Amino acid sequence: MGLFALSTLLVAGAGVYLLSKAFPNYQPGNKKVQADLKLMREEMKAIADDLIPLSPKELELISLQTGETVTKKGFVKNYKGKIQTIFHEAVAGFHYRQYLSKGKSESALLFVQMLDQQYYYWIKPKEIRVVVNDQFLGVVKDQTKIFAGKKETLKGYINKQKEDYWPIVVEDKEVAGFTSGAKAGNKDLTQRAYEYVANELSREEKAVLLAFTFLEIVQRLVK
Repeated sequence: MGLFALSTLLVAGAGVYLLSKAFPNYQPGNKKVQADLKLMREEMKAIADDLIPLSPKELELISLQTGETVTKKGFVKNYKGKIQTIFHEAVAGFHYRQYLSKGKSESALLFVQMLDQQYYYWIKPKEIRVVVNDQFLGVVKDQTKIFAGKKETLKGYINKQKEDYWPIVVEDKEVAGFTSGAKAGNKDLTQRAYEYVANELSREEKAVLLAFTFLEIVQRLVK
C-alpha cells in the first residue's frame, strides 16, 4: 500500500473515531440504550413516592398536557416531566431522550415511571418496541398498531382517521377514545386525554391503552 493511500486511511479512521466521540448518541445500539435506561430508572426512583395510584377514576382524568416539564437541548435532546390528572395530581414521571438521527427519522428512548409500573419505549425509525415491567408488550408500527408474539399478531391499534376523537381498540374491544389532533391546541392542563374510557378494563387492555396514551402525550410535547 502506498504512502498516500495509507495516510488517507489513517485520516479517515481518525475522522470516524472523532465523530464517534463527538456524537456518541448517533443511532445508538442495544448496549447504549440499556445503559441510558439504567440511568433513567435510577433517576425516576426519586419521584416515585410523589405519584398517586392510577385508579379507574384517575385514569379518566389524565390530562393531555404534562406538568413540571424540563427541557435540555443540544446534540441530544432530553425532556423530563410529569403526566398528571386535570387536578394536577401526578400519576407518572417521564424522561424522553432523543438521539441524533438522519433526516426526519426518529431515534429515542422514553421511560415512564408510575407508582407501581414502568413503561419503556425504544423508538426507532420504523418501529417502537414497548416493555412493561420488564415484560415485552409488543412492537408499534406506523405509530398506530401494536403487534405481539413471534408471528406479530395485531394486539391493538389507535384509529387516527376520525376527527372528533381517536378510538383505541384492544383485540376487538374499543377501550377508550383519545383526544384527537383537532383539540391538541388547548394548552390548558384541564384538557383531558380521553373523551371516554370503557368500564372494567382487563390488565392487558389497560397495558395497551397506557402504552398508546403515554406515547401520544409525550410525543405531542417533543414535536
